[in-house]
Amino acid sequence: MVSEYPDHHRPLPHRTAVLNSIEYDFSNGPVEGINRRIKSLKRSCFGFRNLDNFRKRIALIRS
Repeated sequence: MVSEYPDHHRPLPHRTAVLNSIEYDFSNGPVEGINRRIKSLKRSCFGFRNLDNFRKRIALIRS
């Protein structure tokens, strides 16, 4: 299959996202780090009898 665009002129499907990442200094890295820690806590605390204890541990992670 032959593309109608040469490799260096191919349109980017996420062009606005790429341009925004260059222009702005925002990152979702800290949020993803918290999500990763909550997921690992969820795996290690399987079988908590009380859901309130799990929520307290999540609050400790976020602080």
